[in-house]
Amino acid sequence: MNRAILVLCVLGAASCTLCSCRSEYRGGGKVGGHRISIIETRLGQTYGGGGTQTLPDGKQIYTHEGGKLKVRLEDEVLTVNGRKYVLPKKDDSITLRNGRVEINGQPAQPADE
Repeated sequence: MNRAILVLCVLGAASCTLCSCRSEYRGGGKVGGHRISIIETRLGQTYGGGGTQTLPDGKQIYTHEGGKLKVRLEDEVLTVNGRKYVLPKKDDSITLRNGRVEINGQPAQPADE
């Protein structure tokens, strides 16, 4: 009986571990007219938070760090892991999905390519 309980406990713990590895982190914010959404599958990584801060001069900056992702949105420039993307319109929406950058639903290329 004790052996059966032990097996069930081990299977339950393994199941919980596998499920949590596949969960998603969802975050985001807004800077001016730009809305940014971050969707990352956890894969055992820890995700930090991010958010929009307003500087004393009224300028807004969005930052996010977590897992393998470092994001900064300032004015019309988005920087993801050191690569810059220029936002052509004041109301572009940005989605970062598992390392891919989309602007207005379309895959985006860094400005340095």
